[in-house]
Amino acid sequence: EQTVIENLLAHVLTVENLRPLAKSIAEAMEERSRDAVLRITTLEDRLAEVQQAMENIMDAIEQMGYAKHLQQRYDERRREEEEIVVELTQLQGLQVTPKQILQITDEALEGWIAYMRASLEGDNRSAARRIIQQFVAKIVIKEGTGTLYYTFPFPDDSYMPSERNLDLTKV
Repeated sequence: EQTVIENLLAHVLTVENLRPLAKSIAEAMEERSRDAVLRITTLEDRLAEVQQAMENIMDAIEQMGYAKHLQQRYDERRREEEEIVVELTQLQGLQVTPKQILQITDEALEGWIAYMRASLEGDNRSAARRIIQQFVAKIVIKEGTGTLYYTFPFPDDSYMPSERNLDLTKV
C-alpha cells in the first residue's frame, strides 16, 4: 500500500502526467459527441421512414380492411420503431456540450491533485484507502516490477483508463 501511495505521489499525481490525460479525455469526448450526432441524424431519418411505413400500413388497412399480413408488418415496424427510439436515447446520452468538455481546467486539475495528495499523505489511513480504491483500477506485479492502472476522475462518473509502471524493487 505504501509503495502504491509513493508512486502515486511521485509519478502519477502531477499536472505533467494528468494534463495529457485531460486533453485526451476532452478530445475523446468531442469525437464521441460528433459520432453520436452523426448516428443520431441517421437514426432519426430511419425512424421517420419506419413511422411513414407504419402510416402506409394503417392507410392500407383502412382501404382494404384488416389483413393478417398487414398486422404482422405493422407489428414488425412497431418493434423496429421501439428499438430505434431506445438507441436514440442512448446516443443522446453520449452527446456533450463544449462546456462539459472544458471542465478539466488546470485549476480543477490542480485542486483535484491537491485533494488526492492531502488524503494520501494524511494520517487517516481509511481515507487514503478509499482514494486508492476509487483511483487505482488494478495493479499487476510481474518479476519485481508492476503496472499501476488508474482512472481519471471525471464529474459525470465517466473515466479515462491509464497506466503507469511501478518500481517495486524496493518492496
